[in-house]
Amino acid sequence: MVLQNKAPVTLNKYICRLAEAVLMNRKEGISAAHLCSSINEQFTLSFTIEEIKNALRKKAGNRITENDGLFYLSDQARASLEKNNTAIDTLLEKGKISNLRKKSRNQGFTNHL
Repeated sequence: MVLQNKAPVTLNKYICRLAEAVLMNRKEGISAAHLCSSINEQFTLSFTIEEIKNALRKKAGNRITENDGLFYLSDQARASLEKNNTAIDTLLEKGKISNLRKKSRNQGFTNHL
């Protein structure tokens, strides 16, 4: 990932996406400390609690909410992520993604999947 002038914005956006991935399986919500340790362990990263809380305050919008010290994934964000996962699973089952990867390599495109 190339981080230039938009480095903080881009980093905050990616931290939010990582938080969404962690919160996807935790409807009961989790504390900032638990969210931080989960992101760091699951993705082999090393963010501080403050970095994660700041990113969520700045970029999470209404997708991730905080209530009584716990972070939650909104129902709308959860539905969106579930829909995307279903589409990816369908493509994987039909072999479409592997075919797309082969095609993109043959055409000289970078593999982003």
